[in-house]
Amino acid sequence: MKTCTALSLALASAASAQRLTARQGVTADDFAVQTLKNIESNFKMNDASLPKLNVTKEWQHICFSNLNYGEQVSFFKTGTIRRDDILDAKAYYIPHVETTAVNPGPGNKASKMTMSSSTTTSQVDTKGWTVGIKLTGTAGKEGVASGGVEISGSYTDTTMKTDSTTKTVTREEECEVGYECRLETWTFHLDIHAKPRVDGAFQLWDAINGYGKEIPTCSMPKNYRSCEQFTQRIDEWCKEETLPGGAIYIPAKQEEVHIKAPVYEANGYQTFTRIVKVFNPIVKSQKARAAEPTIGTKETVEEAMKQGTKFKFLD
Repeated sequence: MKTCTALSLALASAASAQRLTARQGVTADDFAVQTLKNIESNFKMNDASLPKLNVTKEWQHICFSNLNYGEQVSFFKTGTIRRDDILDAKAYYIPHVETTAVNPGPGNKASKMTMSSSTTTSQVDTKGWTVGIKLTGTAGKEGVASGGVEISGSYTDTTMKTDSTTKTVTREEECEVGYECRLETWTFHLDIHAKPRVDGAFQLWDAINGYGKEIPTCSMPKNYRSCEQFTQRIDEWCKEETLPGGAIYIPAKQEEVHIKAPVYEANGYQTFTRIVKVFNPIVKSQKARAAEPTIGTKETVEEAMKQGTKFKFLD
């Protein structure tokens, strides 16, 4: 059975040092809510590899008056997400139901339920940014969970997709009398709401000299500004404004983005997952059943517990 890395909420109280393990009967309030809270509140940026906008260069023939400088030109955007650019971060998990069972009784004998596979569901939507999230620190089922998550410009591609990966596992659990039970695989993710600075840039190319260096649009040499192809980029990115004291400046442009990506384990390759036993009272109301989410957050877990749902982390 794969042992997955767990997270703990970084609290200043002595509870942060408490041993939290599945064998000690830790509930969803200890693991699910705590893990989700920690993912979305205890994260740091990898300053050596910050998330960057994936540059897509489209080349076009250069205007006639600038043929002395190149044959083709590409105009593009650049950007980097820093810690101060993140407005909000929301942790969530995508559950995949592996098997179910119902035990109406009579008596008090638990029924058996067996899972033969575990399916990881990864959702990626990075809006063209190269972004990845992985665990930091180490933790074990019988050890003290530690660390948080790191956001960087690695681990995740820039496409929009949802992937599922199934592996073979064998697990047998009990379903208690009076409950509807299911075994699920939870795949943890982070939804990042950010407003980073973006800048315009351009690059020239010709058959003799090849690719020129990338130049920020607002640093464009004045002799390039001889045709609309170039001046319209100056107008777009480099509009000057005057401060009350008379100083002239170019305000930074910002771009609001929502990025969704899976959380990876510390190795940066395996997604962070948990196998969870979820059991609902058979008498649970239809309204409560209808409200069960397809994507879980700390709020949905807390609400489910209020409705009588119980959780047990199995790895």
